[in-house]
Amino acid sequence: MTMEKELDPKGKPYSYGHYMMYMAVTSLLAQKPAKVLEVGCGRGYGLELLLKHNCIERYHGVEQIESEIAEAHKLVQAQQAEKFALLSHGDWFDIQDQHQYDVGVLIEVIEHVKKEDWIPFLRKMRNNIRKCLFMSTPNVLNQEHGTGRPEEFCQVLKWAEFDHVAYIEHQWTTFYIATINHEKIK
Repeated sequence: MTMEKELDPKGKPYSYGHYMMYMAVTSLLAQKPAKVLEVGCGRGYGLELLLKHNCIERYHGVEQIESEIAEAHKLVQAQQAEKFALLSHGDWFDIQDQHQYDVGVLIEVIEHVKKEDWIPFLRKMRNNIRKCLFMSTPNVLNQEHGTGRPEEFCQVLKWAEFDHVAYIEHQWTTFYIATINHEKIK
């Protein structure tokens, strides 16, 4: 399965919001490939784009849904990416705190985490990455899932001990960039 096959009748990917978020990540990582931790990697849609744009030095994707991670494994095999792409099926909280990744990616994941677990979950991500977190939330679901206004969610990221937080609102989604250790957002 490739992204090119997943187009709607207008020629846009079915998951246009996801596509836009991953393209933002690839453009920010284009200068130097990074060690990436993606939680909620699904079928490997983001991995496929990161591979296509040569943005990763090492990749670890974590997914709770077994059928989704099985599809991601097929992608890794098809791309012959087994040497640098690791996929894990399981709970996101099982990730070890090792600061071994440069970048964390959470594309429309936080709304699936219980609200009372947001800060521990985001701290868990922070404890696994060295530089920054790329995250998005769907605008249409913000009120339904309680993520609220972007300014409010920026405060949640600061409570999770990220140093600098910025966001961009789009028609479908809000994209956040949160940095660690006083890395400047460029």
